[in-house]
Amino acid sequence: MEHLQHGIFINNETKIEQREDCTVYRVRNTTGTGEMTDYPVFPGIHLMYNDFHMSVCPCAGQHPSNCLELNHCCEGHIEVEYNNKLYYMTSGDFSCASKDCVEEASVFPSAHYHGISVYIDYQLLTQETVELLRNFSIDIFTLYNTFYGSGKCLLLKNNVSIEHIFAELYTVHDSVRTSYLKIKILELLLFLSVSENLTMCSCPECYPAYRIEKVREIRAFIMNHLDERFTVGNLAERFDMPLTAMKLCFKAVYGMPVASFIRDLRMQHASKLLRTTGLSVMDIAGSVGYDNASKFAAAFREIMECNPAEYRQKAV
Repeated sequence: MEHLQHGIFINNETKIEQREDCTVYRVRNTTGTGEMTDYPVFPGIHLMYNDFHMSVCPCAGQHPSNCLELNHCCEGHIEVEYNNKLYYMTSGDFSCASKDCVEEASVFPSAHYHGISVYIDYQLLTQETVELLRNFSIDIFTLYNTFYGSGKCLLLKNNVSIEHIFAELYTVHDSVRTSYLKIKILELLLFLSVSENLTMCSCPECYPAYRIEKVREIRAFIMNHLDERFTVGNLAERFDMPLTAMKLCFKAVYGMPVASFIRDLRMQHASKLLRTTGLSVMDIAGSVGYDNASKFAAAFREIMECNPAEYRQKAV
């Protein structure tokens, strides 16, 4: 079976399972696990299902040349770096860019990412593939000239046409998968070929590296100080970051407002203590930053849809 340039998505420790119609790559490290299922659709064009439950997936550090990568995010978040700028793809987002730089790792800020990648490896394209695409008014080399090159990137957020193309790919039945993937790849490439308004654009939601590092520090602080009482304003002041900039950047990276992240994390920790310890509800409330049992119970109910006592009873 044809294989893409492996530097795109695996390293030397990746476990590889060869199946009849696909190749499954499994990775595991201290941050979690990931699985990529690779289907060769046409010679030189592959579609890959990505399912990551990890924060960082190291890459091989190779330099894949003459490859285009098209990504659709279904769930979670992925950090994307183009032209020395960081972008964050979340549910419904689509990107198209060249793989012409060495990547040290793929980063998943929320430790969860589910999506689809389409790889076009121009070194593996056959003349038959080129002619087949041309019969559908797709000039694969025009796409190459449009999207390939250092720093070039197309980023679309919640595009209706893109969602239509990808939606059914997540639920296609195995019995028709091979034929269905061919149809969907043709539809996607035709869409990119005829949409002149989709020429290279700059996504406004990019953030300088120092702000990304700041919000990572803020997240780490929150996770390590759940028992302390602090506001979003306190965090902005502590980390010397403008409040509005902190809110926007944090939400872009982690997919939710700072305040929601703090509350959800505290309630998840509280639910674990309710399940696994005999601590009183008041003690648990204090361990997640609440000095008032009623306020804690109200916050817990909003997230877990029952009060702490009910939750503990159900968990027993």
